[in-house]
Amino acid sequence: MSAERDTARTTGRAACSLSERITQRPGEAADNTGEAADAVPPSKVMEKCYTMQMPTQKKRINITIDDATFAAIERLADEREESISRTSLRLIEEALEFQEDRYFSKVADARLRKKQRRVSHDEAWD
Repeated sequence: MSAERDTARTTGRAACSLSERITQRPGEAADNTGEAADAVPPSKVMEKCYTMQMPTQKKRINITIDDATFAAIERLADEREESISRTSLRLIEEALEFQEDRYFSKVADARLRKKQRRVSHDEAWD
């Protein structure tokens, strides 16, 4: 295995060259020895190159949802002219922002309940 291939495994980047993707025809020499090699089916060659990395560096999750939830997401995706995956991602991001807002609201409420000297906006930025 070449150093390029080792690097590909650790970094997740493909190291397939064009020559690795091209299949040999039956009867063609596999190397300089002149001996004929068996043909490699294209599907096997693609698997060899494809499985070296994921098509994206983003993480993937698999969730199970009921039919009503799927229909709602599908309807929303159609309205937004987005894929169901993209719509789902946006909904998750919005929910995370909402949770963050709730947390900081609780922190702010706790600070406001404390009796301490307050600094006005003008005093703070003078």
